[in-house]
Amino acid sequence: MIRTILCPVDLTDRSCEAVGLARDLARRLNARVVLHHDVAAAPPSPMGVAWMWSEDHEREAEERAAEATRRLQSLLENLPPGSEAKLTRGPLDESVQQVAREVGADLLVIGSRGRRSPGDQSLTERLALSAPCAVLALGDRCDASAGLGDPSENGTWPIVVPTDFSRRSLRAVRRAFELAEELRIEMHLVHACVGES
Repeated sequence: MIRTILCPVDLTDRSCEAVGLARDLARRLNARVVLHHDVAAAPPSPMGVAWMWSEDHEREAEERAAEATRRLQSLLENLPPGSEAKLTRGPLDESVQQVAREVGADLLVIGSRGRRSPGDQSLTERLALSAPCAVLALGDRCDASAGLGDPSENGTWPIVVPTDFSRRSLRAVRRAFELAEELRIEMHLVHACVGES
């Protein structure tokens, strides 16, 4: 059963679209939403020398955290009762995973912007491989600005669920079936067979 939906936000328009989707899912599933924003407190790795990380930088980090807190509180106003926001400082992948474990997230909803270059993995891809719960990622061409909105012409929302038949991916498939019980979902299970040529 999906009772807690974690929605990491970087406060860009795309991540705020994911909040709309998380909100609609939470309302339909009688769940709560936990918003998560990470404010990096440590100096960038090339500037790891302590003397370069001055009090001015720490003050700027505190100001960014205060602004993020204000924006998160504004987003919370439109979420179901019991929803909350978490602010962390640290490596983003690890922070999202830690918050997911702390709040007992059943589903992670994230807006994807895709890869920046062919060799890079996006945060969404990394979380799909490492998050302790199922991940629902908005595709780059998915317009979620209005939340769930209207289903497609055939009356359903298309969802792609990749599986490699591991325990982890089967849990994601189970979550997708839970969503299908509450929503009109056109589910596409995908398994890629990779062999030698």
